[in-house]
Amino acid sequence: MLLPQEMSDKFDNWMFGCDTCQDVCPWNRFSKPHSESAFTPIPEILNLSNNEWHAMTEESFEKYLNIRL
Repeated sequence: MLLPQEMSDKFDNWMFGCDTCQDVCPWNRFSKPHSESAFTPIPEILNLSNNEWHAMTEESFEKYLNIRL
């Protein structure tokens, strides 16, 4: 399990809480487009449903993100 059970109901269907912070951060008005390849979206995960995120195993997470937990 990637997320401890006691935390499972704390995210209100958000995988990461950064979206709101990015929207409201006053420093982001100075941001500029970039070409950093490390930030390119991973096509395989862009359209995963909530159920697919919940059913994801550590193995599939590692495969999608090309990392080892």
